[in-house]
Amino acid sequence: MTAPGWRTRQAARPFVLMLPFAVVFALLPGELAVRAATVAFLLVAGAGLGFATSGFFRNRRLEQHGLPPVIPPHEDEDDE
Repeated sequence: MTAPGWRTRQAARPFVLMLPFAVVFALLPGELAVRAATVAFLLVAGAGLGFATSGFFRNRRLEQHGLPPVIPPHEDEDDE
């Protein structure tokens, strides 16, 4: 979580989790364009969610192992 390329590895996890679902949807009967769009959506959404949540999960794992968070937690302005 502290080495270079951590964000890419973190984003690959949901992408890999979506692969079996993408294969199943690719094998379903139907038009090729619909199946391709569904597979593309699943894989892009998985990678996008991985990149979007990578900072949060990085901090969480670092704290679990007793290390300080790299990205400071976001504080709401309404909590004054």
